[in-house]
This record gives sequence, structure tokens and C-alpha cells, in this order.
Amino acid sequence: MKILQGNKHPNVLSLVANHENNEGKFAFFPFYPGGTLGERFQENSRNGIKINERDATFMIQQLLSGLEFDIYLDIKPDNILLTERHLAQPRLIISDFGLSIYKSKKPNQWKSDYGTLMQVYYHSPEMINLEEFDERVDVWAAGIIFYFMLSNQHPFANGFDESSVDESSILEKNPEMDKDLQSISSFTKDLITHLLEKNYNKRYTAKQALKSKWIFTYWGQQKKAICDSFHLERKHWFNDAIVEDQTPVVKSKKRSHHPDDDSHTVDFIVKRRNPYDTDTFLSGKQAVFDPDRHKQLIDKINLLRKPKSYFEKYSSKN
Repeated sequence: MKILQGNKHPNVLSLVANHENNEGKFAFFPFYPGGTLGERFQENSRNGIKINERDATFMIQQLLSGLEFDIYLDIKPDNILLTERHLAQPRLIISDFGLSIYKSKKPNQWKSDYGTLMQVYYHSPEMINLEEFDERVDVWAAGIIFYFMLSNQHPFANGFDESSVDESSILEKNPEMDKDLQSISSFTKDLITHLLEKNYNKRYTAKQALKSKWIFTYWGQQKKAICDSFHLERKHWFNDAIVEDQTPVVKSKKRSHHPDDDSHTVDFIVKRRNPYDTDTFLSGKQAVFDPDRHKQLIDKINLLRKPKSYFEKYSSKN
């Protein structure tokens, strides 16, 4: 709970509030309608769909970004939430902290009773061997998830037989990338190789993986959408002020122009509007909003804009 209360990262779950009474303990979190990454994997497998390299790289960048600060020890698709169900490049949120620990409080080695050892699907070699470990156990899991995104296969399974994944296959088998990832670029294969390095001392950390230029190839175009999504979440659920991006920009880059900033443009649009054509969005008739006809829409908009305030108001009425 302490880790959840301190989270303020776009790709890590944050606690809105917690409450305790005679009936039990309750925790409240933001709502993410996109389900889990595990559910998306299942749907893709049923339909024979693979996540393309662009979308997979975009999502794995977010996952690695969320792995930089804590050791989760249980990274898997079912513990990763998505902000949107049908969006190819949603925001990812790491959600399960049942086993997570601060890096400074990491034990010297993986203990036999640390989690369920029989569930080795995302376990790294050092976890299986009960050896010394660090945050790179999560990077290993991220590598498996990345591989599965691109192939719908576990890198250490015999084809699509997931039941074949066991301790020996993880320790002894090598991923068959030339077979499973034929259409994937050599850059992505190289990154996966570093994420799935069996010797954890040679394996990439999340920070090292994020320094790969290739992983940011598909990041720039959608970075703003991810940041905007997080800023709105902080504003609506946590009442945080939205902080403008202070990242330096190239001096030659001009400020984007919006028609609303130009009074002459606005006047021109108003004059050219055809008030008799009800099929055009420029029609005055279409521009008038009727509250009585759209009450349900107003309620839905208010719910999405400020859920906390909306629920408080709704509760007081009932």
C-alpha cells in the first residue's frame, strides 16, 4: 500500500484513496476500461492476430519505463492494464504490487516461498535457481511479453504449446527468433536478445533498454497522447494541476496556429456558414446544443471529466 500511495508515473498504478471499517479494507483506483494486456493476448490468439512491431515496441517502451523504480517480481500480461480496449497503442499501467519491493530492501536471493514457484511462465533463470537477483527479473518478464506480442508464442515453449514451458525449457532452451519472428527487424531481435539474456549480470536493466535508440523510433508520434492521458487522469482522479511540458524545443519551430486565435478567420467562417443547410456542421441550427435532448450525454461527459466530483454529487442526491 505504501508503494501505491507514492506512485506518480504514467505507467504505474496510483492509489486514489483507501478506507477501513468493520467490514474490511477498501482501496480505490482510477478506472481503466481497456481491460488487461492478457485479455488482449487471448483475443488476438483466438483471431489469429499478432501485434505489429510498431505497436509492440511502443507498448514495451512504456512497460520498461514503469520498471525503472521498483522490483515487481510478478510482471505478467494479466497484471498490466490498458486505458483503451480497441486502441492499437494504449497507455499501459502496471497494476499488481502483491510481491513488489523497493530496490533498497531487496533480499540477497530469491526465496523458495517468494511467490508461487510452480508458476514459472514469466520467471527468470535466477528465480528458478533461487539465486541472487535484482530488478532485471522484471526485465526478463518484459522480454517474454515483447516476444509474445510479436509472435503469440512463449519464447521457451514448443511452438504454441504453452504447457511445455517449465523450468528446464527456460534454463536450457533458446528462443527460435529466426523462425518465430521472421518479419521482425534485426534491431528488435537484438533488443529481445538482451532482455532474455539468461545470465542476469549480462542482461539489460530497464534503464539500459530505454537507452536503445530503436525503442524510441515509434515513440515520438504518440508520446503526447500518452502524456495527455496521464495528465487528465491526475487532474480528474487526484485533483493535480496539469503541468505544461517544459521540454526545450528547436528555436526555429513556430507555434502552431489555431483558427480560433484569428478573429478574421472566425468572422469569415460565421459569414460563410449556411443557416439553411441543416446537414452541415457549420449550420447555426446544428451548432445549438439542446440540454433537454442531451441530458444523458451531459451526464456522461461530466462523469468522464470529473468522476470524483460527479460521484459525490450523485451520492448526495440519493
